[in-house]
Amino acid sequence: TRLLDSRVPPVFIGTSMGGYIASLLSPEIQPRSLILFCPAAYSAEAMDLKFDENFIAAVRRPRAYLNSPAFKALESYRGKLLIVAAGKDTIIPQEVIHVYHESAPRAQSRKIIWLDDSDHKIHSWLADRKTERNSILREVLAAT
Repeated sequence: TRLLDSRVPPVFIGTSMGGYIASLLSPEIQPRSLILFCPAAYSAEAMDLKFDENFIAAVRRPRAYLNSPAFKALESYRGKLLIVAAGKDTIIPQEVIHVYHESAPRAQSRKIIWLDDSDHKIHSWLADRKTERNSILREVLAAT
């Protein structure tokens, strides 16, 4: 049994580091949709580091994320890009969200949805808010 049917491009959904990884994989797999919740962006230098204090120090350098390979990976992306971002995120700077959006100029569509009152734990925040959760679910379905 094949996990991925090559005739139907997959949909990637990732949160935080998962959004970063989904973006990195997009040039090779070409998903029809990338749905990123509070996507992280790590510098190229952080790629080879263990997930320890050296990694943490590398990703906490001011604006180190600007040379993230995730952004380069999106330059040729042609599917749909939906980013759901948290207005009160203290982990992912708002600039990262905007750079993700701008890094996919060839995307079929690009959209950012800001949840102004949410923090980085966006799924927990949505779990308690039926109206917002249903709205995001509709957007996700429309992007697939």
